[in-house]
Amino acid sequence: MGAKGLVTVAGLALLDSLNISLILGTVHLMLSNKRPIPKVLVFAGVFYAVYVAAGVIQLGVGVLLFLYGIFAKTERREIPVATSYPATVGLACTVAAVEVVTALPYLAAISVVSQSGLGFPARVLVLLGYNLRRETKSEAERPEEPAAVVHRGGLLHHR
Repeated sequence: MGAKGLVTVAGLALLDSLNISLILGTVHLMLSNKRPIPKVLVFAGVFYAVYVAAGVIQLGVGVLLFLYGIFAKTERREIPVATSYPATVGLACTVAAVEVVTALPYLAAISVVSQSGLGFPARVLVLLGYNLRRETKSEAERPEEPAAVVHRGGLLHHR
């Protein structure tokens, strides 16, 4: 993987790091604890681990579904329709809208890494780095976030 590929993956990780759930969880922990930093670090670490585990699970499920699609016996059978077509279209649009917004940068990064020519261990390391970058930001990247405000104000030293 060349410099262009690494810059692309890093840029996608930066874009993907704008996670409202992670930001709101951090704000809650910062405002509701006397010593919030250890809890914020645990929260971010668990968040990171869940994303890595979800990626591994998705890979495993994808491989299993691929193999099932190749080797499964197929029978034509009628599947009962449980909902109307408009309800099905509405469900599909809702799920797609939520999924595309949250997964697009990660899927793009996976595509860049898969076309990089790197071996499997290097690809895993790049994606682990992507997830780590996605979950961590420097103070300069988030000056409006509570941890940065508290740190700049010197309030952490008084707790």
